[in-house]
Amino acid sequence: MGNLIVAFRKAINPPYKPADLVTLFVTILILLALPLITIESTNSQNLETRAGENAISNCPLTIGDKVEPTVAIENPQEGNRVIGRSLLIKIRATDNICVQKVLLLIDGTSVKTFAKAPYDYSWDLQSVEAGNHTISAQVLDSAGNFSMASVSVFRGVKNNLLP
Repeated sequence: MGNLIVAFRKAINPPYKPADLVTLFVTILILLALPLITIESTNSQNLETRAGENAISNCPLTIGDKVEPTVAIENPQEGNRVIGRSLLIKIRATDNICVQKVLLLIDGTSVKTFAKAPYDYSWDLQSVEAGNHTISAQVLDSAGNFSMASVSVFRGVKNNLLP
């Protein structure tokens, strides 16, 4: 840093020499770049720290993105009767830039937050009561755009409940 100060002082005292002006220009560029380098290393450290805290995603922050992400529940389908001990819920979520997170809800209760694909969840049906249930998926992109999809399923059959 001491050499930079000497070069800077030398460059601002007339008479100017081309080499001194180049040194001044490089010095200014370095001084302007230092905050950017510091911010980048801080962001990298924050991502590494957050990775241990179940970080949501490492999508770039997107400003001006007006395109909503898309989400669909591929399994089960609307109106399906669900039987057995478990059900594999498969969600498809896409975005033009980056899917930030996908949230799975069953009967309005948050069950799982996904940070990356695949967005699959094994729903334990052993303690699920007979009747109608709603499975919802919400997707958020890095610009804050949001979409949601839901399907209704039926656990059991009227007058003849299945295990």
